[in-house]
Amino acid sequence: MFIHVWGKSLRDGSANLFGIRRHSDLSLCSVKALELYIAISSALSLDLLSGYLFRPLSSSGKIQNKQIANSTLQSRLRSYLQEAKIYNGETLHSFRTGLAITLALSG
Repeated sequence: MFIHVWGKSLRDGSANLFGIRRHSDLSLCSVKALELYIAISSALSLDLLSGYLFRPLSSSGKIQNKQIANSTLQSRLRSYLQEAKIYNGETLHSFRTGLAITLALSG
């Protein structure tokens, strides 16, 4: 379960609680990946209870408690898709739009 407190759509201090379903194939399960991320963060004594869940590194490799830049996320997405040889100009925004359409069609 996640509590979305602030972002593009929640600017008045309200919160939005949502859950993520487990996938039967653990290699595709985002919940399993998040559990692993949280376990590794805990082993590194990184408190994820406050601040940002995903945090950037400084140029010296230190974990920072600040938001990851959109350009960094976009660059990573592009490099992962290019490495998989499936890049066709996708953007973070196209994933968000595609998800909304998929959810509308599956509902």
